[in-house]
Amino acid sequence: MKQYIFISILFLSINLWAQKTQDNIQANLKGQFLVGLSSSNFSFQYILNSDESGQKGESFFSVDINAMYLTSNNFGIGAFVSYRYNDFLEFNYDKRYYLVIGPQMRYYFNSKTKIIPFIEVGGGYVDFLKLDADGFMFNAALGSSFFLNKNVSVDAGIIFVHSNITYNDLSRYYVQSRSVSTNGFGLQLGFSLVL
Repeated sequence: MKQYIFISILFLSINLWAQKTQDNIQANLKGQFLVGLSSSNFSFQYILNSDESGQKGESFFSVDINAMYLTSNNFGIGAFVSYRYNDFLEFNYDKRYYLVIGPQMRYYFNSKTKIIPFIEVGGGYVDFLKLDADGFMFNAALGSSFFLNKNVSVDAGIIFVHSNITYNDLSRYYVQSRSVSTNGFGLQLGFSLVL
């Protein structure tokens, strides 16, 4: 938890001390397309089921691709595709991979610097690639875009993920079906292109 507080303070400090630029990047975002690639890593997750509540997960990793249209200098709406791995699951390693597809929105806070803080939410359908399981996942991230120029930014932040997954046929594990809900926090790092 201390690392998340430290990172939050770091982002806030950078935003407060960033030098103003003559070319206000945010003033030119409206009507542009934003395409991004990011990765998230979790060091823990907690299962919310009543029978196993509080169990600690080991790790979670994702690679996300997103595309959105910026309807204003502050707001963008689009979609994302995420390829994820969850080490919490007790199944064979090759069955812990899954895809998430869904809508996504990003709001940029007002800034006259090259560093623009944002909040992002998204959610979507979860489909396991080699297991009869599916469900829903919700993401929320708080971070900053560090614009290297008017078209390229490096994005960093903290992400929260909630998932609700149903495993449909687990007969070899001696149960017919099982629903699992988890919450997790992690770090997100990536880059975006403004087209």
